[in-house]
Amino acid sequence: MESIRESYVNTANELNQELLVMKKQCEECGIQNQLLTDELEKRPVRSNEESVEPNI
Repeated sequence: MESIRESYVNTANELNQELLVMKKQCEECGIQNQLLTDELEKRPVRSNEESVEPNI
């Protein structure tokens, strides 16, 4: 019975470690997302006339 309990505890510990890694990755993605958003906000906005290619 103890080995089953140890197995569950080990599995829970492994899953907690994976969760911590995923949380860190999520935080890093959030930071990267904010950096990209800031960069986009600094760019000038083009009007529709500038972005539409002329029909020939």
